[in-house]
Amino acid sequence: IKEHVIPWIEKNKPKISLEINSRIEMASEISPLEIDAAKTFRQEIISEINNSLPEGDIAIFPTTPFSAPKCGQSDQDLGSDRKKIMEMTSIAGMTSRPQISIPKFKGKTGPVGISILGWQNSDEILLNKLSESKYKEKYLIGTGLNSLNETINLMKVANSLNFSDFLIMPPAYYKYGDSEVIEFYSRVVDAVPDSRIVLYN
Repeated sequence: IKEHVIPWIEKNKPKISLEINSRIEMASEISPLEIDAAKTFRQEIISEINNSLPEGDIAIFPTTPFSAPKCGQSDQDLGSDRKKIMEMTSIAGMTSRPQISIPKFKGKTGPVGISILGWQNSDEILLNKLSESKYKEKYLIGTGLNSLNETINLMKVANSLNFSDFLIMPPAYYKYGDSEVIEFYSRVVDAVPDSRIVLYN
C-alpha cells in the first residue's frame, strides 16, 4: 500500500471513506525496515505453504474463528474481532491462492464457513469441482475483487460452469455516490446478463 497505493492517492486525491483512510494513514507511517520485514515474512509464509500444500493439494479449514460478531459492539471489540478474522482470511491473499468459503456449520450467532484453499492459478479448477456438487444451486459466487474487469472475468468463468448467483461488492477503496454504485452494477449486469446478483456492502 505504501509503495503503490499511497503515491496514487496523493497524486489523484480520490474521495476515500473514513475507515479506509485511517488504514491508509497507518500504512503511511510504516518504516522501510518494517516493509522489508513484512516482505520477508510473506515469502516465508509462501514457502511454508508451498511445501506443506503443493500443487494438486487443497486445505480445508474454518473461514473465520467464530460466527458473525454481534451488533452494537465497541470499536475496540470489533477491532479485536477483525484482527482475529484477518489472521485466517488473509491466507489466500498473502499466498496468491484462490479460496472458496462454504457456509457449512452454524455457530451461536450465525453460520460458520468452511474454506477450501487451492494452489496458485487453480481458480477455474476449484470452480469446476464446485460445479459438480449436488448443492451447486445453493452457492453464491463472491468475487471479493477491487476491479470491475476482474469481477466480470470471474463471473464469466463461473457463468460458463452454470453458476448464475453471485455476491458482488463494488471496489472498497473509494468513496462514491449512488450514481457510481449504480453504474458499477449496471456494467456488471450488461457484461454478464445471465446472472442474479446479491448486492454486498
